[in-house]
Amino acid sequence: MLRKFVGSFLALGSALILVSALTSSTAVTASADAVQEVTYKPIQAISRVLGSKRAVGYFSRDGNACHLTLMVGENIDPDVATPPSAARVRVALMPGQTVQLDSDERKFLDITCDPDAETVVARSGDVTSQTH
Repeated sequence: MLRKFVGSFLALGSALILVSALTSSTAVTASADAVQEVTYKPIQAISRVLGSKRAVGYFSRDGNACHLTLMVGENIDPDVATPPSAARVRVALMPGQTVQLDSDERKFLDITCDPDAETVVARSGDVTSQTH
């Protein structure tokens, strides 16, 4: 009886995870060259790792521009160590414009405002696999 209950519980949990993944508002794609691409909507949390750094923020739409705000700091576990202060980056991107960040570890983050300023697309990965 217990085995049947546990099996049903696991099946339900797996189904919920699958439905959650299929209905997620963030589209994530990764190609064979290890570049990851994620699409974000206004005010949706952006969190990307660039080697030893992490960029966290959001964007808002104002007129015909994507106003991006990112906090860039050390990528550490706050339960283990106190993080040092981060730098805030604010930039207004016109449709089609891209802001680029690179780390010493040869990691990159490109964020591009879409043609209608409705979303931004974040591309990240190794600089060696970056194509422009």
